[in-house]
Amino acid sequence: MSRIGNPFSNKYVLSKGRDVNAVSEHHLDLQALKRLRAQLLCEKWIVFGTPARPSGRTQRGTSGGVLFIFRAHLALTPWGVSCMKSELDPAAGYGLDWVALRMQLKHTQIVLLCVYLTCNIGFAGENVTKLAQLRDFVERCPWPCALMGDWNLTPQELQETGFLTSCVNRRMVVRVPDVAYTCTQGA
Repeated sequence: MSRIGNPFSNKYVLSKGRDVNAVSEHHLDLQALKRLRAQLLCEKWIVFGTPARPSGRTQRGTSGGVLFIFRAHLALTPWGVSCMKSELDPAAGYGLDWVALRMQLKHTQIVLLCVYLTCNIGFAGENVTKLAQLRDFVERCPWPCALMGDWNLTPQELQETGFLTSCVNRRMVVRVPDVAYTCTQGA
């Protein structure tokens, strides 16, 4: 959903009737993300996420960025950051292309995390940093975590990084879905 932020995409997301939407690789810089937030707030939706960063491939091109769009009445709050900003703060649930959101349930909380790993580099470069930040966050988090996003790695490649085994503790169980279909699209 790389066109999020234009009026058609906004209506598409809102029309699906989902109370919580996770968007990975949205390509919106900080100013565009703030505009989207203001537009959707008028319709009683909250937007929380990380901006895309300059890709370096073109003058205006961007890469990455993740966000959650959720209905304002839900018991969801950003982990520790009250608004979107350009500085990263992994301890506050706001890392390099990942963000954490707390969901209050009746007797506990669950933490939703949305992540985007850079494509075509595997477990190298900034993906090593992203996974290390996520691992550190999950290790310190006192509640169960649900991680979702665009991993840009097959389940086998992700397993080989050691990330999944390093995150397994009393708060997280790793479930690897059958992703044969999605891992072959665009190939």
